[in-house]
Amino acid sequence: DVYMSGYLLSVVGIVLFTSILLAIVPTGKTSEIVKAIARLACVVTILAPIVQFFVSDGEFGTFFVESSIQTESTFIQYSSKTRVEEVEKILQKKLEDEFGVPIDVDCIWRIEQTQEGMYEGQNIRIEKVFVKTTTEQSFEWKQTLEAFIQKEYGCEGKVVCVEVPSG
Repeated sequence: DVYMSGYLLSVVGIVLFTSILLAIVPTGKTSEIVKAIARLACVVTILAPIVQFFVSDGEFGTFFVESSIQTESTFIQYSSKTRVEEVEKILQKKLEDEFGVPIDVDCIWRIEQTQEGMYEGQNIRIEKVFVKTTTEQSFEWKQTLEAFIQKEYGCEGKVVCVEVPSG
């Protein structure tokens, strides 16, 4: 916090100083040199934290006060749910094209914890695909569809026939 305040104060100070300097410098050949030096001073002051980052081997030091950054688990779950819904739409279209019957697809999924080197992460794992159809199909057709889901997507498939409520 103190470092950031000092940084902002130095940027404002250099901008004010160069503005006053450029306003009082008379026009001519030397004014172009003075203007170039003033612009360079502004750029150097503004870029100082970035230079410090590379000089200190990628550590900002006290530039950021936080000692840890928390992830937004709610956002991650929302994104995961949205991604699964997109997969359901794609799978529904593919199965309708492949098997020629209008269906509805629901995926049962969970989030798995993963470890890759020193980083922990999460993967979405689809465990089961429920395929709902409104027309009764043969036992062999259901088995073929369930085997297709197992082979193509590596998870269990379950086909059920649901009745359409009459209106």
